[in-house]
Amino acid sequence: MTRLHFLATTCVLFASAACSVDRQYADPGQGGATGTGGQTTSAGGTGQGGAQPCMDGSECGTGFCVNGVCCDTACTGACEACDLPNLMGTCSSACADGFACGATGCKTSCSMPEDCQPNFECNASQCERIPESDCLDGVDNNGDGLTDCADPTCEPVVECVPAAPAAGELGVHVTDGVCPTDYDTPELFHTGLQPQACTGCACATQCSATVQLYQSTDCSGSVTPINFNGPPDLAQQCKNFATTPFKAGRLTPPQISGCLASGTAAQPDPTWTTDDTFCGAKSSATCASAGDVCVAKRLPAEPLCARVDASASCPAGFTTGTDGIFYSDFIPGSCGACSSCNPATSMSCKALLFTPQALDGANCTGGGSLLDTSCGTLNRPSYTSVTFGFDKTGADNCSSNVTSNPPTATGSTRICCQ
Repeated sequence: MTRLHFLATTCVLFASAACSVDRQYADPGQGGATGTGGQTTSAGGTGQGGAQPCMDGSECGTGFCVNGVCCDTACTGACEACDLPNLMGTCSSACADGFACGATGCKTSCSMPEDCQPNFECNASQCERIPESDCLDGVDNNGDGLTDCADPTCEPVVECVPAAPAAGELGVHVTDGVCPTDYDTPELFHTGLQPQACTGCACATQCSATVQLYQSTDCSGSVTPINFNGPPDLAQQCKNFATTPFKAGRLTPPQISGCLASGTAAQPDPTWTTDDTFCGAKSSATCASAGDVCVAKRLPAEPLCARVDASASCPAGFTTGTDGIFYSDFIPGSCGACSSCNPATSMSCKALLFTPQALDGANCTGGGSLLDTSCGTLNRPSYTSVTFGFDKTGADNCSSNVTSNPPTATGSTRICCQ
């Protein structure tokens, strides 16, 4: 037996003013309206748009057979029906164009919000459905049975796009760090890891010279060398030796002898050539195609991008714009020990003023005689110590030698844009 359009037939038989409804019934066998469809409720079964066709309440889990479908309530109101498109099985107002049910039937104009059904508002005597309050939450916020991209009120702000591959993510690639609305999951990515030089090592160029003492008066015969080494720091060194009746002496010209390294090396954190942001998209699975997702529309300067594994190729539809490997972090580099250095190239060593001097007392005390690089006569009966210090001309531009292990970029990802 074909389904009876119960409410419509009743209105014809009884010409009741309370039944002034204006809607179109669809046959259960024809599938109902498109979009997200009706709701499958405890009324039982599925048929047109999700509700089970019936002829009697005993066929329904709720016990209510209304308008030829199992209904969630008795649905006995003057303007109610249970077989509205997209709302099959749910008792809803059957008044057309969002008007509320009045004392004698459906209203046909409005002057206040109460003249309209829930989720409608009064505008110039007409009831208009309010827009979705959130077009990406996967929820029907305005009661029309349609959600997000399937709801016409969301069309100005959202669209259906190809879904990202498995383990991928849709979003927008920005360089100023400011994410657009509904692309509010920022992830910082970089390119161009720039290692920094190791710092913390110090060096000092070293000088050397020898005081030569003789028991002859012309610097011939046996010589007693007194060696001095150290930086040109203007400090005097003192060397003791056995008391000897030296008669002459001289100084070998001071010269650079090497370099002394010191300190502990450390490598500052590297820098990046670019600091970009990938703004992950808020989305919902409310598109007609199973391969699409619903995302917010963007400005022309904000193309949609897909973030995928660094080893993957750019997915179809994301091959015409940006295509690059980006990194989220790094493993710090390291430095070797401050164990060697290069002596100065713009410096010369020289004797500190008033040195060297041979003295007749221990620990560089008593009377003494000055020496220079030419042979000079010593005028004391004997000598027990020598004092000497280094000075310099020019700058000590020594340089440290330290090995550097560069940092390594990690967290690689590929960003492909339309």
